[in-house]
Amino acid sequence: MPSEALKADKDLLRAEFAMSTCRLEKSLEQLKHKSTDQVVELGKRAGVINRLKTERDALKVERIELSAQLEALKQGPIASSERGMGKARRARSSRGRLAADSNHAKQRAL
Repeated sequence: MPSEALKADKDLLRAEFAMSTCRLEKSLEQLKHKSTDQVVELGKRAGVINRLKTERDALKVERIELSAQLEALKQGPIASSERGMGKARRARSSRGRLAADSNHAKQRAL
């Protein structure tokens, strides 16, 4: 009987070892899947980050261009208004001369 008990103990140890090995293999497989999923997720996030960086850079360029346009517009009305004021003065002067010439012509006609 002692040999049968010894054999039963060995069989029990083998079965426990087999079950332990099976659990470890399943855990290892789950960890591999989890690791693969995480790598895929990191790849997706890296893609999103790169896209956002590209968009950010494009927006920076657009902001710089708009700032330059704003500065040009801030400077433009001053120059335009100065030109416009000069044109307005010349037009008033011309109208004044025309009115004077018209009055002078009317007086001669009388």
